[in-house]
Amino acid sequence: IDHINMKLNGYRGVLLGEINKIQDVHECRFGKWYEKDVKNTIIKDPRTLSSIAAHHENVHHGLDKAMAIFADKDKGHLAGVEILKDVEHSSKAGFEELLEAVKAARK
Repeated sequence: IDHINMKLNGYRGVLLGEINKIQDVHECRFGKWYEKDVKNTIIKDPRTLSSIAAHHENVHHGLDKAMAIFADKDKGHLAGVEILKDVEHSSKAGFEELLEAVKAARK
């Protein structure tokens, strides 16, 4: 739910042409949980860990980039739209990978 709220905050910034604060990947509750519990207990596959972390970072950094593009009134917004599409892809793919890894760990 925290990431949904974070994305809503990012989209609010995009719509209003503002730059809202997006937490660092290590500050958000998902990032803290992932670093503490997931990496050390649930998932042992380094490729899966790396992929999930990359998607997580892309969501955070992508929202920051998109807000900066939309806040600049002199720039076209097509690049910002593409970044938001990539953010949504990473959000979905990262959680799907996490779910599959948790399922595999519980077998």
